[in-house]
Formats: sequence, structure tokens, C-alpha cells
Amino acid sequence: MSHDVTRSLELYKKAGERIPGWTQLISRRADRVANGVSPLYVARSKGARFVDVDGNEYIDWIRALGARCRWCC
Repeated sequence: MSHDVTRSLELYKKAGERIPGWTQLISRRADRVANGVSPLYVARSKGARFVDVDGNEYIDWIRALGARCRWCC
């Protein structure tokens, strides 16, 4: 299965133009993102599962600080 985060990266670039450091949370800073792999923007969630804006589904194993892709981790 492919893991595409094209839309997320587009939104991330726009956010970087407006938000210094992209975020106020150190754990979400740009230097901590696996660029091209990590989910960057969540479209919807329920319980421990969420879907990013690209349609990739994840399970949040440690409650919001390091969710894992359901296909590879």
C-alpha cells in the first residue's frame, strides 16, 4: 500500500509561511517530522484512530505524541 502525504505537505508549507516554527509544541516542530512520511494534518478521528487529509489511517498508540501508520508500524 502506498503512503502519500502530498496534501498534508502542501498545508504544512502554507502553515510555515504564517506560523513561526510551524507550531508552539516542541514535539511537533519541523525538525521532528519524518518529512514525506508523517501525518501532518488530521481530517477526522474517532477514539484512537485518525485519518489525515490525504486519506491515510493511523492508530494513535501513545495518545497524540507519535501515532503509527496502520500499514507499517
